[in-house]
Amino acid sequence: MANPNTPDHIIVISATTAVPHPLTLTEGTTSSSTETGDQNFTTEVNSGDTVQWQIDSNSNISDISGISVTRPFFSQLPSSGNQWIGRVGTSNGSKAHDTYSIEYSVTGATAPPGNPYTQDPIIKMRS
Repeated sequence: MANPNTPDHIIVISATTAVPHPLTLTEGTTSSSTETGDQNFTTEVNSGDTVQWQIDSNSNISDISGISVTRPFFSQLPSSGNQWIGRVGTSNGSKAHDTYSIEYSVTGATAPPGNPYTQDPIIKMRS
């Protein structure tokens, strides 16, 4: 039986001062730099899954200042404690998908557009 305190999905984000954007996103063995299209990184979820976003300890990201969605995809919106965690809603259709935004800051970064940076990956219900 799964531990109820363990997220179903852990998305690790990484960026460096030299290359603050695009963000590198990793979930398990899937990793993607989403420069050529944020659709390159899609997290497939089930109703009720928890999703946690963590900063890679080797990156220069100093802060995740927000994770936002364009429609009510989550029953518990992503929010911050020590980690950003959200819970996927049960009213999403089986083919539902949506982009969401990760807003983050990188220590010492000056590359345009400057802090904070934003990345827009996709979250999708498993069929």
